[in-house]
Amino acid sequence: MLASYGYDGMDQSTIKASLPGMQLLMSWIPAGFAFAGVILMLFYPLGCKQNQEIGEELAKRSKL
Repeated sequence: MLASYGYDGMDQSTIKASLPGMQLLMSWIPAGFAFAGVILMLFYPLGCKQNQEIGEELAKRSKL
């Protein structure tokens, strides 16, 4: 990502030009992944009832 903004770690003059890329890597790109994760979790088929059933099944298995 930084290379697309012209960043070269050995050249001090490229740091200023690559600041927008650094800001994207630290803010909007991770936020986009977080929002995508939220959207995916909304469609995840595990509900409260299923979660309780799984918990009860695990409790039964642990007693064996």
